Amino acid sequence: MSVSTPSPRWSLVLCVLSPCLLAACAAPVRDPWGAAVTRGETVSHGLPASFQADLGVLPHAAGSLPFSARLYGEARPSSDSSWSLSRRYRLDVFGFPSAVVASWVWNDGSWLLVRHDRREAISGEGVSLGDPDSPVRIPDVPAVLGVLAGEPLPGYPGSGQPVADGGIVRWSYQGETWQARIDPNTGLCRKAESPSLALLYARHHLHDGVVIPDEIRILADGDTLVSLSVRDWKAAPAWKRDPFLLVAPPGYERK
Repeated sequence: MSVSTPSPRWSLVLCVLSPCLLAACAAPVRDPWGAAVTRGETVSHGLPASFQADLGVLPHAAGSLPFSARLYGEARPSSDSSWSLSRRYRLDVFGFPSAVVASWVWNDGSWLLVRHDRREAISGEGVSLGDPDSPVRIPDVPAVLGVLAGEPLPGYPGSGQPVADGGIVRWSYQGETWQARIDPNTGLCRKAESPSLALLYARHHLHDGVVIPDEIRILADGDTLVSLSVRDWKAAPAWKRDPFLLVAPPGYERK
């Protein structure tokens, strides 16, 4: 009894399709925390104290070009109950081929931007990041970057009692009413918005045990400001030095 073997052409087709078939059969990503939120339950998030993410950044300002960046994030204990004071971030912007052309650190509402391309250092206060000469504008740093820490709902549970109605969740944060759409079956958040800010999430993946959307779009007053693509994400990375210690080199103009 002879056994037929597939032709070389069919062998090639099978090799190409096999990864796709495996991906299709893979278990869908689920976020138990998000599913619990849709049921009105309060559960611990269990997020890591620090993370690192490699990003593709696409500003939507006219004439802007995409670039690569690395984001560092860390949560720290605070006696203040304000959610916005619980984290600090650093963003390194890369030029060609891999030199850091600018670094920005946000720490408890104070920030420092060091631009090596212009040999200048700019400092400021508040939750927004917006250098007039930069195409990137982030209107609420803890709200926007919190999703990359594993927190897709800015400030949740916020002040007062949040309300869950099926896949719609509402809560108050920074004086605004926020609303999020969460799939009750998977627990994945697709959109979180307030009257002034909207965050759209897509392509969720499980990174080191944390559910992170690989695509994030940031809108303010209906206009898209910037899109982020997560290329890599690590929980509790081993840093050789403190990434949040940013000092402007001697000779840089201070503003």
